[in-house]
Parts: sequence; C-alpha cells; structure tokens
Amino acid sequence: MAPAFYSPGDQAIYNRGFSFIPRDIYRIGDPNLGTSTTAAPATGINTLVPQNISGTSGESNTGYTGGISDLITSFRDTVGARTARLEDAYDNPSTAKIFGLPAFKQDVNPADAGFYVGEGMRIPQQRTMLGKMFQPQSPQEIMEEGYKPATNIGIISNLLGGFDQFGNLPRPDQAFITSQMGYTGPTVFGENQSGLSKDIFGLNTRSAFGNYAERVGKEVDSLGKALSKSASKRGLSFDASKGSLVDSAGNVIDEDDYDAAMKDFINQTKMMRAKYNFYRQQETERNEFREQEAERIQNQLKAAALAKDKAAALAAIKEQGKQDYTPSIHGATDYGKDSGGNQSFSGDSIGAGDLGFGVASGGMGGPVSNRTGRGRTDYMDGGLADLVDIYD
Repeated sequence: MAPAFYSPGDQAIYNRGFSFIPRDIYRIGDPNLGTSTTAAPATGINTLVPQNISGTSGESNTGYTGGISDLITSFRDTVGARTARLEDAYDNPSTAKIFGLPAFKQDVNPADAGFYVGEGMRIPQQRTMLGKMFQPQSPQEIMEEGYKPATNIGIISNLLGGFDQFGNLPRPDQAFITSQMGYTGPTVFGENQSGLSKDIFGLNTRSAFGNYAERVGKEVDSLGKALSKSASKRGLSFDASKGSLVDSAGNVIDEDDYDAAMKDFINQTKMMRAKYNFYRQQETERNEFREQEAERIQNQLKAAALAKDKAAALAAIKEQGKQDYTPSIHGATDYGKDSGGNQSFSGDSIGAGDLGFGVASGGMGGPVSNRTGRGRTDYMDGGLADLVDIYD
C-alpha cells in the first residue's frame, strides 16, 4: 500500500520509483531526477535507481540498475578499485606515471637504495612536482608516513586549501576517509550531480570541514537506538551489536520463527536496517585503521619504556590522547575528553585497574567521572605519564 503524501509533487516522485526522497509539504512539481527504471511504485529496500549515471575521472560505475544492494556493491567496488590503484602506486613507485612522467623519485642515493632492496624494504621515495599535484596518497602511505597535502594549483585552489581541516584529523581517520573516496555515482536520492565523493546515502566522504570517520560512528549509534526503540514498541528486542532481533536470552531469532510482529518490524525497517548495516561495516573498516594506529603508538611507548625516556613516553601518550576513543588505547571505559579536548584514559589501559575516573594524557584537567560525578584534575604533574613506571 502506497503511503499518504503531503503534496501531488511527492506522489509523483513516488510513482516514478524514487521512494526515499524527503517529503516536502510545499512541493508542487516533480524535480528532475532522471528516468526511473520502473513504472510501478517502488517499495522498501528494492527501490530502483536511475540508469547510465556516470561521475568524473572514471571514478564511478555506469550502466547498472537495481536496489540498495546494487548501490552498496557499486560503492564498494569503486572505492576498492581506487584504493588498489593508489596502493599499487605506493608499493611500485617506478610504475606510477603522470602524463607519462614519473610521480615519484628515490629519496636516497643508489648505494643506500641497494641496502633497502637487500633488506626487502621499500626504498624511500619523494614525489616529483607532478606527483605532488596529481598523485594522491594511499591509505597505507598515510598510516606509515603521515598525511602530506597535495600542491594546489591556482589562486582559488590555494585559498580553498587554506580552509581545509583534513590535515588536522587523526591519522587513522585520514587513511579511512581516503579509502572511501572516489564514488561519485548515484545515491538513494538519485543522481549525484555535485561531482563530489559521496557514499550511497548522500554523505560526503571527503569534506573540508567534517570528519566522515566520526560521522559513521554517529550513524551507527543513532540508527541502532532507533531500531531498538522501534522493536520495543512492538514488544520485541533488537540487539544493535548483532544487528538482529533477539529473544529474552539474547539469542538471535531465526527468520523462520518470526511471528507477525517480527515480520512487521522487518518489513517496516528495511531501509533503516540497510543503512545501519552499511554504516556498521564502515565503522568496522574505520576501526581497523584506528587499531593499526594504536599498535604503532603502543610500540613507541614500549620503546620509550625500555629506554627509560620520559619525554618520549609523554609524547607517545599525548599522541594517543589525540586519537578518538579506541579501547585498545584508552582502556575499557570511555571517560570522554579532558579539558584540552584530548581523549582520556581509564586506569586499566596501563595496568592500574579502573580508577573510577578518566586520566588526562598530560598537562590538562581530566574529565568528570562517570561513576562519582566529581571533576578530576590531571593525575600528578604529567598526566598518564606519571602512572607509567619507567623512570626509576
């Protein structure tokens, strides 16, 4: 049964197969959304998208039809292919060409290059001028060497580049966002006419001011809560961590055992569950980069401990504080940010047990305890560094 609409314009959009366009009480006409691939009203998750929609620079797929699953497949294939190209250029720099000219050049003399080859290591490289302008970094290059902004061309590009906050994001978030760029094809709303990299639900994956890595976590949280609330209204339980309906013991209910209320929930939440599962996968991929960064910084901290180097330990800890909450870095309890805007730590992160309050990374006041409600100042003079027994 088709839903009720605010306006004839909304009804016309729905009849053409675009069932996910937001309704507008003031809409009097049907916007130019391309040609739907179905004359009958689309339902639920199987809404068809416009055909033969292409993006720019070969970064988008064309000539396919289908529903959300097809959009997701197209998105994954497109961003995966782009990432593979960038990683191949990073791993095999001699093959990376811009207008037929090299994008990289060796950053060591030939004698030293032989050492790296003999050790099975990547020869240090630097970008040529063309490489700085046209060869994007791969996600792994960002993880290993840090983000390096491209050289901008022209007055407008330089002005816009000055406002870009991407370079201030945590390293793993930069790498994750880079791995999700390149898809400029259709979204659930129809053709992407902006030419910008977006995901299939219309979010910009690369933004001058936002953080897509942070946004996917917020989407998972809000959608999970909404699905749980929707299930609860029907006397059901939706386990967000499992993405499924569960029984009173927390066991996933088999679809063959669904009753009428469960089937109604599944039918009414098709779009929301598809979106939730998409962002859960995005969050998983993002966390893989964050865990990789956690390991890198933990290795720095271990090296500082072995060297009894307090300054190096404090530097590593402060770098950890700049990362978004990651259990393997900050401990089992998320105590929020300290007064300097850095992520705090729970005591178990350094083997001290859960102290009942968050410890700041150094030099700033700690967050409010989520057990006692009392505010905390920094732990001694050096924050978490003074809990690490490496100086005796």
